[in-house]
Amino acid sequence: MLVQDFDEYMDETHSARKALHCAITAYHLREWIWKDWLVHDLSAQNAMGIRDQNSFNNWVVGSCVWFPFLRDLVNGTKHFTDRHSFEAMRVMAVPFAFGQVKAGFGERGVGWPDPVCTRFIAFRT
Repeated sequence: MLVQDFDEYMDETHSARKALHCAITAYHLREWIWKDWLVHDLSAQNAMGIRDQNSFNNWVVGSCVWFPFLRDLVNGTKHFTDRHSFEAMRVMAVPFAFGQVKAGFGERGVGWPDPVCTRFIAFRT
């Protein structure tokens, strides 16, 4: 399911719906791995140095630097609260810089025609 969600998102990277669906599936994959397989596989748990679901969650967070951001994003889709100081900015990268992680950050899309890749949404509190 995650591979299909990711492929669909890559076909339409401008789709926030497809991006969020992919993120939600990726986040819940951790729970499915634990409940469907890892909880019963003591040799795998020993090899990973984990003993329960909590230590597995800590292992995931320690193994993936982006996981806390993913968790906050996914939980935010369920527990959204309105903040009056919300500001969204569309930040874009030039086509030859799509592969650069911070390309376009802070540029506010000045001077480049649509459609271009939307890179970041910044929040100001």
